[in-house]
Amino acid sequence: MNSNQLILECKHARNMQGLVIELSTPWLIDTLCHFLQLQLYCDDNHDPEDVPLDKCPLYDGPIHVYNSVCSMFYAPSDMSGIHSMHCEYICSCPERRNMGPHYNCVYVVTDPHVEGVLGLDVAHVLCFFHLII
Repeated sequence: MNSNQLILECKHARNMQGLVIELSTPWLIDTLCHFLQLQLYCDDNHDPEDVPLDKCPLYDGPIHVYNSVCSMFYAPSDMSGIHSMHCEYICSCPERRNMGPHYNCVYVVTDPHVEGVLGLDVAHVLCFFHLII
């Protein structure tokens, strides 16, 4: 790793407010609050976005931002992996090999009740972050 990459990685935000500013995503904290509501108080009968923001858990602790992740998944239609297991790397780098940014696209399940690709949306990955709890 060269020193330029090290400097870029160290400049990542260290809390959610900093990440909102870095990514220019003012809605990110509200989305995180609704996500935490869903994870902590899962109720299939209610949409977490129906819960007022002041009733949702707020996270204002430290975070770690990562430039890539490894996703392991089971693909029963493709037997080429060990027991159909596969590994895919997803990148979200602000600077890659001094050639500019590199942001992968991913499929996101947006409607679990629809079968196949009709229940998926394509998303552009801006970053990966980990809440330090």
